[in-house]
Amino acid sequence: VAMAPSVRLRAADGGVFEVNIEAARLSPVLAGLFESDPDCRGRGAEASFEDEVPLPLVRSPELARLLHLCVRRAADGAWDLRALGSDIAQVERLAWSADFLGIDRLFGLCLAKVVALAANRPPSEVAA
Repeated sequence: VAMAPSVRLRAADGGVFEVNIEAARLSPVLAGLFESDPDCRGRGAEASFEDEVPLPLVRSPELARLLHLCVRRAADGAWDLRALGSDIAQVERLAWSADFLGIDRLFGLCLAKVVALAANRPPSEVAA
């Protein structure tokens, strides 16, 4: 069985995650890297991005969640809004990670989720 093309991403705290290139291409930042590498232009199932890609502003917990969302989006054709979470701080960190990777739609969905979560809480719980 041929493996799907993949890329390894290194989070700011050192965690390394492997994800298929189709899901990673949802990030224009990562897609730009792949376009400059001839092995990632779709030359068959064996193609992969050989280098680890450092993401200095994304921590492992957010990267794991972001990649899960991207894999689901690539497979299902829609963002899994339930997987955004219900903790304001976590969703906000996910939003900034999506912004760093240029995933504008996910960034916007995260911000909308933060607003919806904050609207149901007293100001003393929202202020950080």
